[in-house]
Amino acid sequence: MSFPFGDGSYPHWNQNYLPTQREWQYWFSLKMDAAIAADFASSQDLQAETQARKQADAQEAAVRAQQDALLVPYISLALPTGAGLSGYTQGAQRSISRTVQGRLRDFATIQDFGAVADGATDTSAVLYSLPVGCDVPPGVYHVAVSGTITANLHLHNGAIFKVASGVTVTFSKPIDAGSEQAVFQLADDTAKVSLANQEVSIGWFGIATDGTQDVGPIVNMLIADASLQGRTIRIPGAASYLVNTPIDLQGMNYITIVGNGRSERSNLDYTLAESEGPGLTESVVWPGGGPRFVLGPTVAIGIQSLPPNTTGYPRITGINLRGFMVVGNRDTTVAQKGIFLSRNNDTTNIVDVGVINFQTNADSIGLHLEAADSAVMRGVWCAECNCPIQLYNSNDMLITSCSFGGKAGSPTVGISEMRRLTFTGNTIYPDGEECISLLDSFNCVFAGNTITSRFTGIITLYGSYGNIIADNFIRNPADTGTTWITSDKDLWSSQNYDPAGRDELFGMIYLDGTSNDNVIRGNQIWSWMDNTSACGIRVKSGASGNWIVGNKFCGSAAFTGSANLVAVEDAPAGDPTYVLDTCLSTQATVGGSVVTRYLASS
Repeated sequence: MSFPFGDGSYPHWNQNYLPTQREWQYWFSLKMDAAIAADFASSQDLQAETQARKQADAQEAAVRAQQDALLVPYISLALPTGAGLSGYTQGAQRSISRTVQGRLRDFATIQDFGAVADGATDTSAVLYSLPVGCDVPPGVYHVAVSGTITANLHLHNGAIFKVASGVTVTFSKPIDAGSEQAVFQLADDTAKVSLANQEVSIGWFGIATDGTQDVGPIVNMLIADASLQGRTIRIPGAASYLVNTPIDLQGMNYITIVGNGRSERSNLDYTLAESEGPGLTESVVWPGGGPRFVLGPTVAIGIQSLPPNTTGYPRITGINLRGFMVVGNRDTTVAQKGIFLSRNNDTTNIVDVGVINFQTNADSIGLHLEAADSAVMRGVWCAECNCPIQLYNSNDMLITSCSFGGKAGSPTVGISEMRRLTFTGNTIYPDGEECISLLDSFNCVFAGNTITSRFTGIITLYGSYGNIIADNFIRNPADTGTTWITSDKDLWSSQNYDPAGRDELFGMIYLDGTSNDNVIRGNQIWSWMDNTSACGIRVKSGASGNWIVGNKFCGSAAFTGSANLVAVEDAPAGDPTYVLDTCLSTQATVGGSVVTRYLASS
């Protein structure tokens, strides 16, 4: 019988056999040799596995080392000095090779020096200590302390300086920013900026463009801050800017306020556009091609230059207003004035400006220009005003290519104490009481204009001498078929209505008894006044030396029968008024051959 050993093997002995010691030793030695051989084999396998693992680890380490070697430059580029490791070439002919670091250092930003663009951290110290010119990246930079920025700054779109109350930030060098780019956020009217730019923009101040924020304080700040060389203030966009504070030129020279063109002509454009379809509200239609200053209901003047309450003050020079509109408030009870320049001035230019809606009462004026030498008004549209244009005590003025439309009760163009005015190539529309009123003025020329009125007294001269009225087209469309939108035309046609109570005998052109040495020449005068006693030109008793030459009177109903083409009342015997070659159009009939009739003094 066999007995198992510990490893499950059995010696081949019979049951009940008692092995000798030698036999036990021998069997055990065999067993030990087998175990040792097994252990050795296992050890060899372990060594092979370990060797294989070491080889695999070595290969993995080699691969990792290669990868790390490839990553070293990228890791280095992320360091503060990394830009110095990368090359840069502009690419143009003869451009030189540089590092990216060198190229980037061409444009430092204020953030490089510690400015934080969170709108709360005070950046005053950083801004006032900038050693070099800097770019200003987008963000809001709070400025809580007054001081001067001496570095050149280029502001990226979205970069804003937020100036605290009572703080004044002075820029000793011009800033670089787009005209419609918001740059400053002022806490209130006590927050100020002082700019070195000769050309600035109100767009830099983020003013509301829907007529809800007063633009006056901003424009006045920019005017007051101008240098001796003056300043150009740009009014960007097709927008509405509220004027609750008059824009005051403050006695400064060479101030230019300029937009990109005046908008629609008048309220008529707005009314017609709104009637063309639903949704065409005023906010949609206005302001058309350019910006407009819209007066609030309580302000009296839009843009002003007033003399100080002292004597001996200097005149101002070089004022330029161009490319915008000034609009009165339609709901005000204040006698508003659009542009009122009464301080002594010279070389004032008003070009491509529109002025409308100044019609509250007889004191409402569109544009008043006084004590002006060598002023120019060109391309101005002034309408829906009680008195569109008022000129006083001025010399050597030019008004050309303008359009004016007034209201009954005041002259459309009122001129007093004017010397050497040239008024040419203009258009005057109804409904002014007089289209041109000339008082105490001399050596003025009115030539090549188109003038239309519903009333007589279209051109009137009082105490004026040495003036020329020549080559104008003068029209009095009193028929009910005219297209002007007013009830007055019906009154004129049916009741001989006139706002000053004048009748047809007054004269379409009227010279009072103190108006001498004037020339009225080559005008074409049309009228449909229904009274056959109508008068074309009347010269009152006492006037002398006037010449009325070569005028043509036209109209299917006027100047017939006993009508007077020219009525001259009792001219002085030694210095008469001459009436030469004045004829009636073939469209009308005149009784006999009389073209002029002298009437008794009235």
